[in-house]
Amino acid sequence: MKSKVEKELLKVLKDEMKPAVGCTEPVAVMAERMGIGEERLARAIALSLLLTIYIKAYSGRLSAFCGCAVTAAVGASAGTVYLLGGGDEQVRYAIKNMAADVTGIICDVGNFSCALKTSTGAGAAIRAALLALKGVVIPDDIGIVGRGVEETIKNMGRISSPGMVETDRVILDIVGRG
Repeated sequence: MKSKVEKELLKVLKDEMKPAVGCTEPVAVMAERMGIGEERLARAIALSLLLTIYIKAYSGRLSAFCGCAVTAAVGASAGTVYLLGGGDEQVRYAIKNMAADVTGIICDVGNFSCALKTSTGAGAAIRAALLALKGVVIPDDIGIVGRGVEETIKNMGRISSPGMVETDRVILDIVGRG
């Protein structure tokens, strides 16, 4: 029998793994379909994971912000750009495009909807990467896109907290059927 601490630790690890799947799987599938080698794939996945972790540092671990469709998908988009031969500028474009596209997606604590939202994020990630590779980007200071990637990511974090604190309370009330 597992202790309460062990059960809580396993729950946290499980929750933290959801975004990891969302930020790595689209990149891996793209590499497989395009016949891209393991070393480039490993680097693309590393970029995707690191960016996802970085965004989570601003958005917080527990939030109404959907980690699968938002943070993980932004990471997947950047990893896809790298995978397909894009440089730093195109990676920045992909991040801005994704921030403008999916930031408002909420987490409703539903396992079935997590899979659907992860799929939505993956599709958006590929689209944003392909647009970025063609030089298409949401300009600075449009909507939540800031003056550069750093400010854009900070803006995403602000939307998560404090922006979605009340949304989080309402969602928890609804899923608790309160």
